[in-house]
Amino acid sequence: MKKTTFVLLILVCLSQVLSAAAVQKTITDSESGLQFNENATADFSVKSINTGFKSRDNRMGILWQTSAPAAIMGQVCVSDVTGNSFAEWHLNDECASLYHDTANPLWVYPVGNLDFGFPVDMTEDGSVLAIGNGSILSVFDPSSAVPTWELTANGMITKMVLNQDGSIVFMGIYDQPHASSEIKAYNINNSTPIWSNSYGGSVGNLVISGDGSTLVFTQYGGGNSAMRVLDSADGSLIFEAPEYNQNPPAISYDASIIVNGDYSGYAQVYEFDEDTGTYEEKWNFNANAGTSTWIGGMSVSADGSTIAIGTLVFLGGGYDGELFVFDTSSPIPLWTYGNAGDYIISIDMSTDGSVIAAAGYGPMDHSTPDFFLFRKQSNIPLFEINTPGSMNSVDMAADGSFCSVGGKAVHARVMGSGGLLYSVDCNLGGGTLTGTVNLENTDDNSDVKVEVAGIEDYFDYTDSTGYFIINNIPENLYTIEFRKVGYEDVDMFPVVINEGGITDVGEVEMTSLGAGPTNLIATQAAGLTVDLFWDEVQGNPTGYNIYRKITESAPFPEEPYATISATQTNFEDTDALPMIDYYYVVTAIYDGGVQSPYSNLVIGWISTGFVVDEISVYEGITPVIDGVISPQEWDDAYRIDCSDFWGTHDNTINPIGSVIGYFKMNADETELYVAYINYNDSLLEDHDEVALYIDDNDDGVYPPAGDDSEGNYWAAYYSSGSVIKYRPIYETGGVGTVIYLDNPQIAVSADEGYLVYEFVIPFGDETWELTPSAENKSSLAIFVLDDNTPDPNGFDGWWPFDNINLFNPADYGTISYGVEVQTPPAPENVNLVENVDETLTISWDMPNINDLDFFNIYRSIDQGNFELYDITVGISFIYSDLVPNTEYQFYITTVNQSGLESDPSEIVEYVMIGIENNEQYVTELFSNFPNPFNPDQNATNISFSLKYNSKVDISIYNIKGQMVRSLTAREYTSGVYNLIWNGINESGQTVKNGIYFYKMKLDEKNFDFGKMLLLR
Repeated sequence: MKKTTFVLLILVCLSQVLSAAAVQKTITDSESGLQFNENATADFSVKSINTGFKSRDNRMGILWQTSAPAAIMGQVCVSDVTGNSFAEWHLNDECASLYHDTANPLWVYPVGNLDFGFPVDMTEDGSVLAIGNGSILSVFDPSSAVPTWELTANGMITKMVLNQDGSIVFMGIYDQPHASSEIKAYNINNSTPIWSNSYGGSVGNLVISGDGSTLVFTQYGGGNSAMRVLDSADGSLIFEAPEYNQNPPAISYDASIIVNGDYSGYAQVYEFDEDTGTYEEKWNFNANAGTSTWIGGMSVSADGSTIAIGTLVFLGGGYDGELFVFDTSSPIPLWTYGNAGDYIISIDMSTDGSVIAAAGYGPMDHSTPDFFLFRKQSNIPLFEINTPGSMNSVDMAADGSFCSVGGKAVHARVMGSGGLLYSVDCNLGGGTLTGTVNLENTDDNSDVKVEVAGIEDYFDYTDSTGYFIINNIPENLYTIEFRKVGYEDVDMFPVVINEGGITDVGEVEMTSLGAGPTNLIATQAAGLTVDLFWDEVQGNPTGYNIYRKITESAPFPEEPYATISATQTNFEDTDALPMIDYYYVVTAIYDGGVQSPYSNLVIGWISTGFVVDEISVYEGITPVIDGVISPQEWDDAYRIDCSDFWGTHDNTINPIGSVIGYFKMNADETELYVAYINYNDSLLEDHDEVALYIDDNDDGVYPPAGDDSEGNYWAAYYSSGSVIKYRPIYETGGVGTVIYLDNPQIAVSADEGYLVYEFVIPFGDETWELTPSAENKSSLAIFVLDDNTPDPNGFDGWWPFDNINLFNPADYGTISYGVEVQTPPAPENVNLVENVDETLTISWDMPNINDLDFFNIYRSIDQGNFELYDITVGISFIYSDLVPNTEYQFYITTVNQSGLESDPSEIVEYVMIGIENNEQYVTELFSNFPNPFNPDQNATNISFSLKYNSKVDISIYNIKGQMVRSLTAREYTSGVYNLIWNGINESGQTVKNGIYFYKMKLDEKNFDFGKMLLLR
C-alpha cells in the first residue's frame, strides 16, 4: 500500500509540476528564439512566448527550460561533474526534481504539504543529494528517487547542507512549540549525531565552506540575532558578529573570507586571522546612495578573490536593485550595475570569479531582465533573461560552464503561483592570451594594462614578474595594447586567438620615457594632511602628476589624483581621511604630456588623535540654553569632533572639524549639558536635529520589549517650537512609544551663520531619564542631521565614525560621567630618522588619552636651553632647519583640552656633521657616534662623505654576518651625509644587545666597515 501511494505521488507531481515526461517534440518561438515542449501546458507556452533573452556575444544561451503551473521554484543546486540540476518546488505540488541536460527530470521526489520552502542540497560532484522533508531527512544518490538513508529529526528541518564528499550532513532544526533550535551534524547512515548545539529562537541560514571545515549559522529577530561561525568538526564557536539580514552570508572555499550584509545597506567582509584563530573585519561597504538600501544576494568566489553583492533600493513609490562587484582586497567596487528594477536576491560565480550570475525580482512591469550573466571585468551583461515572473535562486557550476536559475512565474510582489526553471550555458569558450612584459630600468614589472583592442573589457594587469593572462577571448585576429604610465605604448598586431587555444606572445619590452622623481617621502600622522616631498627632476619637466590609491595590490588609477606645476617638489593632500593608509607615486610631465615612470611608492596617513571612542563628561558651570556659544561658556566642557568624515551612513563626506560637540554636567548629576556646532549647515529647517542613542547601563544590549528604560533622544528644531523626544529601543530592534519631554531645555539658532544646538538631558529614575551604570558610564552613538539636503537623511555628524548600526550598542562608544580632568601622559618612544633630503622626521607613540589638544615640540641647540619650537596635532614632525656641525636635542609634551601639559618625553639627539664650503670633500666612512650606544636613550649616527657622485649602500650586520637592516641604497651627490640607526631590524623589531657591524659599499663594491656595541 505504501509503495502504491509513493508511485501515485510521483505521477501526480510529474503531471502537475513538470509535464515533461511525454515530451517528443521541441518548438522554437520565432519572436523570442526560446524553445518549449510541444506537449507543455498552456501556462508554460505563455511563459515561453513572453520571455525574452539576449546574448552580448552569442556564445551563451538557454540549454533547457521548464515550468510549473502551481508550484514556485525556490532553490536550485548544480554540479559541473554530473551536469545535473537539483530543484526545490514549493507552495503547491511540493517536490524536488533532478534534471540532467533536458527539461525531462531524471526523477522527482514529492514531499509533504509544507507551508513554505524546504531545504535541498547536492555536493559539488553531484554524487549525494539531500532533502529536508519537514522533520524527515532523506539522502539520495543521483540514480534513483528512492532514498539511500533517512533520519527523523525532533523538529522541522529548516536548513540543511552537505559537506564536500557528502559523508556528513548538517541540519538546522526548529522546535516551534519551544521556540528553540538546534544545529546537528550526522555521519550519513548513522543516526547518532556527531555533535549538537542548542539555541533560542528559530534557524535563519546555514552555509558551509567548500572544504567542509566551517559553518556559518545565522539567526535574525526574536532577540537571538547573530552570525555564528562554527568549526564543523565539533560545532565550537570560532567567531560571532551581529546579524541584521535574512539572506544567507557567503563563504570562500577555504573559509578564509566571509561576506555578510544587513538591512542598513552595509556589507561586511571578514577575513580569518591565523595568528588570532578568529575573524577580523577586513572592510565594509555602504551601498546607500541617498536612499534606504538593503543588502540582498551575496557571493564570494571559491578562491576568495572576488565578491559580489546585490541590493534592494527603496524609492518613493517603488523599488530598484544594484549589483556591486569587488576585488576582495578593496572596498572600492570594480563596477556597479544599476537599474535592475528590484531586489537582486541571489548571486553565484565560478571558482575564480571570472563569470558572475545574478538573479532578482526585476521590475513590476518586466521592462528589464531579472537574470544576468557578467564577466568580472565588465558591468555590461553577457546574457540576460526577462521573464514574466521573478527569480529566487541561481547556482553556477564551479567551472563556470553552466548555471541554473529559477523562481516564480508572476512577480514576487504579486499574489499568484507558477514556477520557472532555466538551465543556462555560461561557457564563454574562446581562447587564452598570455605572456610577460619587461619594463626598462626596473625589476618591478607590475601594473601594465594588457588589453585586447576592438572588444570591450578584455584586459589584465601584469604582476611583479610581468606575467599576464586573459581568458575567453572570442576567436579572431586582434591588436593587443600594452600600456603603463611612463613607458612607450606597444601595439602588437596581428595576434591570432583560436577557439580553445593558448596564444603566448612571449616577452614584450617596454621603454621608459624620461627620468622620474626620486626620493619621494610622505608624512605619516604629522597633521591633518599628508604631505609629499621629492627631489627636483633634471630634464625640464613641465609639471608633476600625483597618483593615489588606498589598496596596495590594486593598480594606480589611469587618471592622476592631482597635477601641479614644475616649480613645486611637494604636495599637500588635503582630502586624506583619518584611519586610512594612502599609497602615492609621482610622475614628471614633459613636453607633449609625456609622463615619466612612477617614483618610488610611499605610504602616508593623517593624524588621528581626535578620533576617540570615549567621551569624558566633566563637571562645569551651568550654561545658558539660548542657542549661542558665548565666550568661556563651554570652555570647561569635554570637546569632541563628531564630523561625518567617512560619510558612514549617507556616503557624503564632511570635513574634519565641521561638527563639534560639547559635554558637561552639574555637580549634583541631575543634568547633562550638551552643545553642538554644525558648521556645514547655515539654514534652520524643521527636523534639523542632534540624536543621542544611549545604552544607559553600558551592558552592550538594549532591554527586552516592554522595558522602556533605554533608547534614544532627539534634540530637534521646529519652527513651531524645538523639542526633546525620547524613544525606547528594544533588543529586537523594535521601538516603543515616543515621549516628548515636558518643558524641554533646548535652543537652536543660526545667528552666527551656522547651526548651534544647546540642550539638557535629565538624569533620574524615570524611564525617559538617564540612569548610568554603577561605574557611571553609558554606551553612546550620535548623529547630527541636516534636513536641508537633497537627501532627507543627510548626516553631517556621526559618532563613532565607523558605527554602522544605530540599534546595536555593541558598536557604540562610551560616555563616562563626572570625570575629573587629569594631567596628560607624556609621549613615549620618541624616534629620529634622517630623510634623504637632509631633514629629520621626529615621531612618537600616541598617548592613551581621549582629550588631546596638541603636542609641544621643544628644541635645544648645542646643549643650550630648551625652547618651544612648534606645536602639532600629529605624532610626527619634519624638522628642516638643520645647520652643519650642530648638535640638536628634542623632547615632546602632551597638552590636553583643559590646557594641562604633561611631563617631557625622553630627550633625543642628533648631530649634523658638515664641512666648511672651502674644504675639499673626501670619500670616507666615519666612526659611529655614540659608541657604545643605548637606542632607548640615543640612537647612533653613522656618517660618511663623498668626493664624487656615487651609489651608496650601508647596511647593519650582526656578529654572525647576517644582515639586520639596510640603512640606505641609493645615488648620492658629493657631500657629507648622516644616517641614524635606532636598534630596529628590517621587520621593525628591537634587536638584542651585542656587537654589530656597519658596512659601506660604493657602486656595488665594498668600501669600508665599522664596529659598534649596542647596550641597553
